[in-house]
Amino acid sequence: MHVRQWLRETVAGILAADVTITETVERSRGLDLKPVNLPCVLVYTKDDRRVGDDARTRSPLRVFRETTVIVECVRAWSKQSATKLDDELEEMTERVESALAEAQAGRLGGVLQKFLYRETNDAFTVNDSSGRMASRVLSFDAQYSSEFAADLPDLVASHVDYHLGAPGDQPEGPHAEDELPAAP
Repeated sequence: MHVRQWLRETVAGILAADVTITETVERSRGLDLKPVNLPCVLVYTKDDRRVGDDARTRSPLRVFRETTVIVECVRAWSKQSATKLDDELEEMTERVESALAEAQAGRLGGVLQKFLYRETNDAFTVNDSSGRMASRVLSFDAQYSSEFAADLPDLVASHVDYHLGAPGDQPEGPHAEDELPAAP
């Protein structure tokens, strides 16, 4: 199981097990969001990126990564319930933050180097077929490392010059006068 999958399942499991979170918790953003499925909490990952320096340039290679874990609190709303919408989203957000704060040192420790809150954003959707929805999107940064197979050959650094200009453009830089091969 990849760390991102483990992370989604673990965070969703923590939230689903918390007795204060009464909304359905989904381990994916693929839920068909209709008023009958709301309120709910969606857990997914995005924006996986490399951070810091790699621990080795010889195999096995350890790559340090950071992924964004999204916990999205989604509610249906109408003109009649709009005055309570922000309060309801704040309550959901508070329960999610509390559940994850308590779990950081326990179930999220060990595999992850860090699990930190980053930001919160709001989103509103009006869709004639699925109704009106509002969501509070909480973003967390999770840092972990991946180690690649020990039988990789030594990694050799190489440099490649290339030119992405239009045909006929002259490349710039230290190798501008070198003959470029004709395009196939």
